[in-house]
This record gives sequence, C-alpha cells and structure tokens, in this order.
Amino acid sequence: MRVASILDPTKTVGIPVTVLAPLKNLWHAPQEQTADGISCTVASDGGIRLKGVSTLPEGISNRTDFYPLSDGQKIALPAGEYTLSCKDDMTGIILFCIMSVDDQPDRYMIIPTSNGNAKTLTFTLPEHASVTPVVGVQGGATIDLTVHPMLEDGDTAHDYIPYQ
Repeated sequence: MRVASILDPTKTVGIPVTVLAPLKNLWHAPQEQTADGISCTVASDGGIRLKGVSTLPEGISNRTDFYPLSDGQKIALPAGEYTLSCKDDMTGIILFCIMSVDDQPDRYMIIPTSNGNAKTLTFTLPEHASVTPVVGVQGGATIDLTVHPMLEDGDTAHDYIPYQ
C-alpha cells in the first residue's frame, strides 16, 4: 500500500499491510436427532448438545456418530493447514473429521483428549480433498454436555464462534 507523506504530499511512502481473512468456523452443525439413547441438538449458542445413556456396548469402537445436516456431508476445502479444536469437557465423546481424497482410503483426523480435556489437532489437507465433521458418543456412556467444536483455516486454535 502506498500513502502520501504528511510532510510532502507529492511523495509517497510504502507501508506493508497484512490482510487477515475473517475468522470462520467450518464445522457444520449435526442433524438434530436421537439415536442409540443419545439426543443430539444444536444449542442456542451454536454448540452441540448431547444428552442420554448410550444403549450400545461400552467402548469407543461402539460409538454413535452424528453427522452434519446432510448425513455424511463432505465439505470441499482448498489445500492447506486446518486446525480442529474444542475447549470443552469431552468425557464420553470424540470429535473428528473424515478426510477424503479422490480414490484413496478415508483418513480420520481425531482430536486427542486426556481425561476429558480437549486439545487441538492441526492437519494438512491436500489438493482435491474434502472433510466430514463428526461428533461421536462412546458406547455405554452417560452424558449431559454441550461442546463447541471449531474447524478453522490455519494452525492456530481460536475461541469458539458458531458455524456461519
């Protein structure tokens, strides 16, 4: 960007300018439904409300998954780095993205948790890829919580903003 000097308006000075893209949450809200004893709704703040007692056998491999508004909806994104995060208690649930690239097998980008405390996961999305955000509830879990997942462009996890 070039601007005129205050001292001499006939001279211009170059000023470096960085334009930042607006922060955007790419995590699509799941369908509101009840499955396997778990109710999934969208809270007034855009968070995902999960409540109930899972009727499935205990364990993460027996989970109930809730997908975006269109079951299994894939979100096409440009190649680059993305960060998946959630700062809420995640005891009994798992947040992840399924990455699909052309004819390759799907890859699962799973947010790591420790004692229910959520972390962040940064991953690189190659060309011609898409993601499907999923929230899963472990089999046998009793839950009553609201989570606020974020999927955003770049390698930094920001505070939650609702999907737009």
